[in-house]
Amino acid sequence: MHDLTGAGPARTRAFLGAGLVLVSCLSVQASAALASTLFDRLGAPAVAGLRQLCAALVLMVLVRPRVRGHTRQEWAGMVVYGAAMAVMNAAYYGAVGRLPLGVAATLLFLGPFVVAVASARARREALLPVVGLVGVVLVTEPGGTVAWTGIVFGLLSALALACYTVFAQRVGRASSGLEGLAVSVGISAMLLLPFSLPAAPSVNGSDWGLVTVSGVIGVALAFTLDFRAVKMAGA
Repeated sequence: MHDLTGAGPARTRAFLGAGLVLVSCLSVQASAALASTLFDRLGAPAVAGLRQLCAALVLMVLVRPRVRGHTRQEWAGMVVYGAAMAVMNAAYYGAVGRLPLGVAATLLFLGPFVVAVASARARREALLPVVGLVGVVLVTEPGGTVAWTGIVFGLLSALALACYTVFAQRVGRASSGLEGLAVSVGISAMLLLPFSLPAAPSVNGSDWGLVTVSGVIGVALAFTLDFRAVKMAGA
């Protein structure tokens, strides 16, 4: 895996990167479905913060990233990357709490599609993201009652996901292995502490199980796959 992120045929890296993104997307949607069962009692921002905290702890234990020795530019990239994660999670869960999952997911994926179109160097490259967006709409089948507050949260999550996609590549180039990712997830968890800490006393045993599984699948695993994918194929 490590060799493929920096060398090898471009087409092979692109296909492998696409495969990783596909699994990441499935992980994000599965974890959102799990975590949404806690929204009524704990609130979407609290659930987003708690699962981000669980994911940060898992990555810190597994990766053990160094804190010292980073340049100001590297820290700036990791802070923006972590902030984009925090906003994306909180905004997406805010959208899921107000909209049908299909609508929220469609809005979220507008972010990377915009990045793909903006970086296209030929008309064919710009057309493919549009075809992909049509596919997302067909698969998610958005419909049902639409709340404008949910739409705003969904568009905010799309903007954050676009920033997340771009800075995943920048942080990935500046760090070795998963170190930059682990630090960024930790920063994201700290930014969401005002939501997660007040809700922690209300979380029972079974709730912690859902939060932990959601954090491991939807953050630690999904973000690791994205991080590897952008190293292979680019943002």
